[in-house]
Amino acid sequence: MQLPDKTPLVENVVITSASELRDLLNQALSQGKGAFLKIFAKDKNGKYYITVLLDTSKVLAVECLVVDNKQTLIGEEAVTLLKSILEKPMVVDVYSLDEIEMKLSIAENLEIYSETPKVP
Repeated sequence: MQLPDKTPLVENVVITSASELRDLLNQALSQGKGAFLKIFAKDKNGKYYITVLLDTSKVLAVECLVVDNKQTLIGEEAVTLLKSILEKPMVVDVYSLDEIEMKLSIAENLEIYSETPKVP
């Protein structure tokens, strides 16, 4: 996914639960109109590098690289995988986005945006 080149709000934070991820996300959203996350996680099936674009109320775009076989998942498949690993330990970078950065990110990722269900 094409995302703005900027300094992360937090970098390489290890989280172990969905509530910790939500807290980091709320921190980023309190400083802007949206956020993107870079997540590295693994489970018994593989290792994943996931990028997520969100606004203040919903997920806008999700892309997942399955590191082991270089397969790329987008949209519903990527959201499903992300939900399945939310309670696993993961390393997360969090970026806060202003309104212009949000709109540019959507425009640069229209295919992924259109394939991703807009879930809260």
